[in-house]
Amino acid sequence: MHEARRSQRLQLAGDLHDFVAHDVSGIVVLAQAAQVIGADRPEEVLPLLQQIEASGLQALGSMDRTVHMLRSSDGTSPVGRDGTDASPPVAYGLEDIVGAVDRFRTAGRAEVRLDMDRSPERTGRIPREVASTAHRVVVEALTNIRRHAATAPWVTVSVTPGPERPRPVLTVSVTNGPPADGETGGGHLGDREHPGASGLRGLAERARVLGGTLEFGIHGEYGWRVTAVLPLD
Repeated sequence: MHEARRSQRLQLAGDLHDFVAHDVSGIVVLAQAAQVIGADRPEEVLPLLQQIEASGLQALGSMDRTVHMLRSSDGTSPVGRDGTDASPPVAYGLEDIVGAVDRFRTAGRAEVRLDMDRSPERTGRIPREVASTAHRVVVEALTNIRRHAATAPWVTVSVTPGPERPRPVLTVSVTNGPPADGETGGGHLGDREHPGASGLRGLAERARVLGGTLEFGIHGEYGWRVTAVLPLD
């Protein structure tokens, strides 16, 4: 029981790192853009500040949500910001991918496409642990693109059933085009490793535990692709 609880807490700590890193990296990009345009186009700074505020609130929400789950997993009652009991948090799922992609799109200049059936009938049939892992894969991949290939001209996120194998699967892929000359590009996008099952290699292990796979590498000419195949049964 102690080992299972410890494993769950480490996984949640990894979630906290990835989700907050995604939002904070977006804040950095927006702040840099505000500095560049501030002197010549001051009228464009206010919308950037509003986006920074929204990303900051999202990061705070991610921290609250994950800390509540950590407390729940430790057998203590979650407590809200006002000191009162908070309702049990809901794990991240497929519906949260839409928000992650929207925030990534807003903070950058890349053409971003999301291919996912958002209907409740479809998303409701995905097992919770598979949906949570799919969300983690998308967030980690987008965060890596923002850090290492910020000038990539396009990004495609795909969360779709299939291909059909001996068992039904959910295929999650995030692909970016080649960044501008001078960036590190895809060659280093999978090199990050962090404690608590963070990073692509940690996610590959998480996919393996679910009976699936996660692969990442160069796509096309200096682009990058991350692909997870997760069983649905």
